[in-house]
Amino acid sequence: MEQTKKSTFKLLFYLKKNELKKNGNAPIMARITIDGTPKTFGTKLEIDPNNWDLKHGRVQGKSAQAFKHQ
Repeated sequence: MEQTKKSTFKLLFYLKKNELKKNGNAPIMARITIDGTPKTFGTKLEIDPNNWDLKHGRVQGKSAQAFKHQ
C-alpha cells in the first residue's frame, strides 16, 4: 500500500518594526511556508505598531483603520 505525504501550509503576518516609515507606521509583511520552504513578501500595507495584535498576527480593534486592513 502506497502512502502519500500530506502537504503543509502556514501563513504568518508580522510587522517590520525595524523599518518604520516617516509617519511612524510599520510595514505589514507576510510569510508563506509550504512543506517547510518559507517565502516572505511585503503586503504594501502599513499600520501603527500600537494597533497590532502580536499574538494573533492581525490588527486589533474596530476602528476604521482596523477594518481597512482586515
